[in-house]
Amino acid sequence: MTQRFSNIIIVLLAGLATLVGCVPKSGKKQDAGNVITVSIPPLYGLVQEIVGNDFTVQVLLPEGSTPETYSPTIGQISAVQESEFLFTCNLLEFEKVVTKRLEESRKISIVNISEGCKVIDNQCDTNCKDGENQLCEHSEEAHRHHSHHHHGGVDPHVWMSPFELEMMANNIGRAICNAYPDSAKYVANLERLIGKLQERQTRYAEQLQGAGSRVFLIYHPALSYLARDYDLVQVALENEGKNPTPSTLAGVVETVNKHQIGQMMYQAEYPWDTIKPIIDILGVNAVQINPLNKDIISELDKVINTISATK
Repeated sequence: MTQRFSNIIIVLLAGLATLVGCVPKSGKKQDAGNVITVSIPPLYGLVQEIVGNDFTVQVLLPEGSTPETYSPTIGQISAVQESEFLFTCNLLEFEKVVTKRLEESRKISIVNISEGCKVIDNQCDTNCKDGENQLCEHSEEAHRHHSHHHHGGVDPHVWMSPFELEMMANNIGRAICNAYPDSAKYVANLERLIGKLQERQTRYAEQLQGAGSRVFLIYHPALSYLARDYDLVQVALENEGKNPTPSTLAGVVETVNKHQIGQMMYQAEYPWDTIKPIIDILGVNAVQINPLNKDIISELDKVINTISATK
C-alpha cells in the first residue's frame, strides 16, 4: 500500500467519524429535512428546550414583522412543507392562513398547541359577569374590562401566561414524544421545562402578592392572560389600534396617581415618538417589553419584575 493511498483511507475514515458524530442521540440522522417550524418566536424557545440540537428550529414570522399584519407569501408557505412539524397557536390570522394552505399536505404534521388553553374572547370578557360586555368609560373599572378586548375575535397573546405556556409545552412535547417514542431525552427535557414553568407560576404569585398595587400600565393590551391568571388590573392606553384620546389620558392620570404607578410598559414595535408624549403626560417611566421574545420565560420574568415595581 502506497503512502498516498494510506493518507486517502485516513481522510475517509475521519470523515465517516464526523458523520457518525452528527447523528442525534435520538437516532435520527441530521439532514436537510430534519426541521421544525414554529409560527412565532415565543414557540421557538419551548421547542428548543425539548429537542435540543436534534432539529433545526425555524420561525415563520420574519424578524421585525408584526404578527397582526404579517401576510406570508406562497413561497414562504411552501417552504414550511419541508419541515417535519409546524407548531402554531392558530389564533393569529397569518397562522390560520398557513394552516389552511397546508392542512391537506401529507409532508408535515401540523400541531395546534393552543388546544386546551383557556382563551379570552372579545365577545365574553373574562372579568364581565355572566358574559356581559360593558361600555368603555374613562375609569379604572372600565379599563379593567376594556383592556381585555382585541379587535377581531380571540385575544391571541395566550403565550403571555406561565399557565397557558405549560399547556402549550405539553402539547409540543406530546407531539414530539409520540413521533419519537424511543427518545427518553425528549421526555426528560419536557419534564424539566414543565418544572421550570411551574416554578415560575408559584414565584410570580409570591412576587405579586408583595407588590402592593395590583394595577399595571401598558400601551397595548398584550398581558390580558397574565392579568386574568393573577387577578391583576391591566390599564391599556391603546384602544383597538387607536392612540389614546385626551379624555382617556385624563382618566389614566387619575389611576396612576391613585395607585402610585411609576412605569408604563410598551412593545418595541411602537415608535418612541408615540410613547414619549404619553409618559410625559402621565409622569411615569417607560419600560420596553418584547412579547415576541424567543426566550419567552425570561421575558415573563421581566414583565413580572416591572409590575411588582409599579407601586
